[in-house]
Amino acid sequence: MVEAAILHDQAARGATGPKRALAAATIGLAFGISATATSSFNTFILPLAHAFGWPRGDVAFAMMVLNLVTIVSAPVCGWLIDRVGLRRVLLPSVALFGLGWLLLSLIGAEIWQLYLGYAFVGAGGIGTSSVAYSRLIVPWFPIHQGRALGVALAGMGIGVAVIPVVTQGLIMVAGWRAAYRVLALIVTIPTLMLLIPWARDPKPVSVAAHSSHQLPGLSFGEAMKSRSAVLLFLTFPLLGLLTGAIATHLVPLIVDRGLTATQASLMTSILGLSLIVGRVAIGWLLDRLFAPMLMGAVIAVTVVGLIVLLSATSPLWIMVAIFLIGFAIGADGDFLAFLVSRYIGLRAFSRVLGFQFSAFAFGLSFGPALMGVSANMTGGYSLALEVLIGTTTLAILPIAFLGPYPDAPMRR
Repeated sequence: MVEAAILHDQAARGATGPKRALAAATIGLAFGISATATSSFNTFILPLAHAFGWPRGDVAFAMMVLNLVTIVSAPVCGWLIDRVGLRRVLLPSVALFGLGWLLLSLIGAEIWQLYLGYAFVGAGGIGTSSVAYSRLIVPWFPIHQGRALGVALAGMGIGVAVIPVVTQGLIMVAGWRAAYRVLALIVTIPTLMLLIPWARDPKPVSVAAHSSHQLPGLSFGEAMKSRSAVLLFLTFPLLGLLTGAIATHLVPLIVDRGLTATQASLMTSILGLSLIVGRVAIGWLLDRLFAPMLMGAVIAVTVVGLIVLLSATSPLWIMVAIFLIGFAIGADGDFLAFLVSRYIGLRAFSRVLGFQFSAFAFGLSFGPALMGVSANMTGGYSLALEVLIGTTTLAILPIAFLGPYPDAPMRR
């Protein structure tokens, strides 16, 4: 059903360009920074700590470094895309992203080298995030945009499910240095094979053929002053806080409920599955329902999942809670790109999306710290879950004031 709907857009465009752009974006996101950096990091913590005698907390700080660099880099990435074109940012970023993983395989006993390596991964690889790939998808799919974004962003779920398994297996067989080197190949070769021939703008909105001021939508200054942008800035850091907290501490949280580490690791696959289902399903619904209303409902479902997880002890209810939470986490990228395109337009799409992505990453950076503080203060995660219930509920309020889609951004 989803594939048929997407192919309808291809027919409307009279070319195979949409299909190719969608395939390139899906694979690119599966092996991009959002999917690989966080999901693989947990597999490297213990090997690095054992190899160099570093405390686990000091190793984990490397992820905070990456997130902070992402906050700064995302707006720059968006600005460059609008300024020089998508391909001139996307292709070099894929190469730099792979180089970053290769450099990490060469680090020595000084922990600053680890931090510098992850800073390079964050800065060089920011062009492999949804900031770039959403910009690739949106111009090709003016009709079924939600579904196309859902399918493309589901690539992240594929990466989240596959990359940790691959890196863990490599670490066990060949060591962590070899795992970093293979990861460098994985994130570059398949992606570049598709991006080089297929990652192009459709002719009607080609960056080469039209300067940015000719694209439909608000200017960057108008967009950043708009009520819509401000409301989104209030919502997405709160959703980032939820994503960062759950993604990094899900296994120890489940173990605290009485399950074994093996059972907990297997249950994380539920999160990846629900992430994929969430992105595709929400993308399909975005083309049929009013996006702010749908987003409010999805966030409410997430709150229910957090409430269930707060008190759940049986494997069944934990699985239900994880699925509900993952369903919404999987949809945040769909909502962000879709709302920016509808309320802001294409003229400053990448720059505005870059700043919104930074706001999301800001919340993402504090999620692990929230869970860590809760564990240190109370010996568990109940306090953090109670805070997340409150902040996630609060994220619904700005969305309620977005109002109807404006005609001005697309008309202009």
